[in-house]
Amino acid sequence: MILETIPAIQALSVEEKLLLAGEIWREASAAVGPISSETAALLDERIAAYRDRPQDVLTTEQVTENLRHLKERLVVRQK
Repeated sequence: MILETIPAIQALSVEEKLLLAGEIWREASAAVGPISSETAALLDERIAAYRDRPQDVLTTEQVTENLRHLKERLVVRQK
């Protein structure tokens, strides 16, 4: 893991780590270049769908909980 090889990162506060993550993300994004028109169209479509029906969107916590329940059901079926 990178954190283990760069001890100075481990010493950063949470806020500093988040700032560093943002800087790394921006730099990496710039290196990749602009998104394709197909990707932009897909993002526009998904944003429009969210705006039309925001109640259909799940939070990260809801998705995680749903996956946990699914995993539990699958484990029970395997027994």
